[in-house]
Amino acid sequence: MDDLVAWFKLYGGSIHPSVETASDATGYHLRVRHGQSLPPGSSIVFCPRKIMINWSKVKMMLLEQNLFEQNLFREIDTHKATRLFLMLEWSKGIESFYWAYIRALPQPDELHLLNTPTYYESADEKWILGTNMHQAMTQRRAQWQQEYEWAAKEWEMLYNPKHDWAKLYIWAATILSSRAFRSPPSTVQREHPILIPVFDLANHCPSARASWVWNQSGCTLFLSDAVEGGAQIWNNYGPKSNEELILGYGFSLFRNAADQYGIATTRAVPAKLEAVASYVSRAMEIQKPGQNKPDAHRPAPIVQASDQAPDQEIHWIRLQNHIAGDYPNTIQVLRAFPPALIHKIAIVVANDREIAAFKNELAGVKKEPPDLKMNSNKNLVWTNEPHTQLTRNKLNIICHLAMLLQKYQSNIIRYDSILPPSPQNAKQIHAARYRRGQLHILTTVTAPLMNELRVRMGLDPTKPRDLRIVRLDHILLESPYALLMDFRASLKCGLGTRDASKIRRNNWVEMTFTIWVCGLWLLGGSDAPGEVEGSMSDEDYVEFHDILRRWLTFIQAAYPYTPLRLIRRSRLLTEQDSALCDESLFQTVLSYQELLGLNAAKNICSLYNTPELDTDRLAWALCVVRGEGVMVPNLEGRVGDEWDEFVLFLEM
Repeated sequence: MDDLVAWFKLYGGSIHPSVETASDATGYHLRVRHGQSLPPGSSIVFCPRKIMINWSKVKMMLLEQNLFEQNLFREIDTHKATRLFLMLEWSKGIESFYWAYIRALPQPDELHLLNTPTYYESADEKWILGTNMHQAMTQRRAQWQQEYEWAAKEWEMLYNPKHDWAKLYIWAATILSSRAFRSPPSTVQREHPILIPVFDLANHCPSARASWVWNQSGCTLFLSDAVEGGAQIWNNYGPKSNEELILGYGFSLFRNAADQYGIATTRAVPAKLEAVASYVSRAMEIQKPGQNKPDAHRPAPIVQASDQAPDQEIHWIRLQNHIAGDYPNTIQVLRAFPPALIHKIAIVVANDREIAAFKNELAGVKKEPPDLKMNSNKNLVWTNEPHTQLTRNKLNIICHLAMLLQKYQSNIIRYDSILPPSPQNAKQIHAARYRRGQLHILTTVTAPLMNELRVRMGLDPTKPRDLRIVRLDHILLESPYALLMDFRASLKCGLGTRDASKIRRNNWVEMTFTIWVCGLWLLGGSDAPGEVEGSMSDEDYVEFHDILRRWLTFIQAAYPYTPLRLIRRSRLLTEQDSALCDESLFQTVLSYQELLGLNAAKNICSLYNTPELDTDRLAWALCVVRGEGVMVPNLEGRVGDEWDEFVLFLEM
C-alpha cells in the first residue's frame, strides 16, 4: 500500500496529512490518524485525471495495440474494453504504469478478498438459492464467460498460455463492478466507467455526507462532517440495497434502509393492449421506480441491482421505512408497489369489458374506465367510484400480487432444509442477511394483501364481508330462494354431488358457476327474496339479492346475447363474439347441456327445464363467468395453483 501512496503522490495526487491507509480482514481503507481529527468540510483526497483509468486511456491502448480500428470505436462496449485494458495491464506486471495501483487491488488468487457472488462456492450459493441475486449471479457468470469467449476470438494475444485469461477477465469485471464509477457528465465523451486510485479505498456508508468536486485537473473528495482520530473515512455511493452491495461489492449493511425487492416484467404487451398501455404510460408521467437520480456532486457507481435483460423492466417493492418511502396510492395495501407495476398488472388482468372502457377513454368517450389514473396531486386513484370501493380489476390486482409474492417466498424457503444452522464465512454472513431481508419484505407486504382478502371474503368474523365477491359456498347456500332448490338439484342429478369440496376436487367449479348464472338469468331477478338457508343474516340476504338483480342488469348490457348461428355469419366479430365461436368453448357447453338434460329428465318442473336454456345461452353464461371471475390465492397458507379459489365479482 505504501507503493500505491508513493506512486499516487508522485503523479500529482494528494492526501490530507491527517489521513492514512489502514487494513483489516475486509481489506484496505482510509482512516484518520490516531491523535488527530478532521474538521467539517475537509478535503480528503485529490486525484488528477492523468492517473485515472478512463475511456481516453483505454481507447489509446486499444489503438496502440491495433485491437480496434478508429472507425469502430463507436460500436465498442466501454465496459468490455476497460476490462480488457485492466487485464492486459495486470499481465504487464511491473512494466505497467498502473502497477502500483493494480497490485494494491484484490488479486485474482486472493479469493478471501473477492466476496461478490461470482466467487461463491457451492456452500455459499445455498444461502441465495431461490432469490433474485442467485439468478443475477448465474446470468452474470454466463454473460462474462460469453464476453471472454468473444474477446478470445477477436484478439490473438489472449491465446498466450502464460496467463489464465478467462480467470483474469472475471477478475477484471469484478474489479470494475466494485470500484468503478460512471464518468462525470461530458458533452465530448459518452458515458464510461472510470477507476480513481486511492478514492476507491474509502468504503461506503449510507449516512456519510461526502461530495465529489470535479475540475479540469481532477477530482476531490470532501467530507461535510468532522471525523475523530482513529475513525474510518467513509464515502457514500448513494442509496444501495443489500442486493446491489453484495452483487457489486461483496458486502451488506445491517438494517439497510435502502433494501427493496425487484419484480421483473417483460416490456412487451399483447398487441390488442398496446393502445391501452400507451394511454396508461401517458397518464402516469412519473419517474420509473428504482432509478434514483445520481448526486450532482458524485458519479453514480456502475453496479446495478441485477443484470437486467434488454426486454425486461424491474419494479421495486419498498416498505414504508425505505429511505425513499413507499409509493403514492390511495389504497393502503398497494402502497408498497410502484404505480408502473400496478398499471401493468391492471392491463394484463383486464377482461374485454375493462379493455373496452380503456379504449373508450382513449377515444374521448365520457364514461370513465373502472381502473387507475393519476390525479393532480400525482396520487394513484381509482376512477368512476369512491376510492375505497372495490372493482373486479382492483380485486384481480390484489390477488395477482398476493400470488406472485407467495410464489417468491416459496422459491426461497424451499431451500431452508439444506442450509446449515448458521453462516460459516463472510460471504455466507452477507448472503444470509440479504436472504432474511428479502423474506422480510415479501412477508411484510403479503400480509396486508391477504388480510384484505380475508375480510372481503368474509373470513374475518369481526368485520363485514363484501357481498359482491361470490364464492362457491355462497351460491350453494345463499342463492335466491326461488333458484336455490332447483340449482342444487341440478348439480345433484348431473354431478352426483352438491358438496363444495367435491366440486372443487373434480374441477367442476366453472361449470357450477355457469349453471348458476343461467339460473339467475332464467329467474330474471323478479322473485321475492324468500328465506335464507345459509349463515347470512336476513339483512345481508336482502342486500345480496338486490346486488344480484342489479348485477344481472349490468352484465346483460356488458355481454350482449347473440345466437351463435348469427355470430358465425357475421364478417366482423367482436372479441367477445370470437370467444363464443371458439370450438373448445362449444364442446364445453355441450357437456354442460348433458348435465342439464339429466336434471330435466328427473325434475320436470325445474327452473332449468326450458327450451330457452340452449347452447347459445350456456355459451353466453360461460363467457360471463370467465370474463368476470377472479382467481384468489388460498387464504389458509397453501401455495400453488391447485389451491387457488375461483370467485365471481358482481360489478355494477
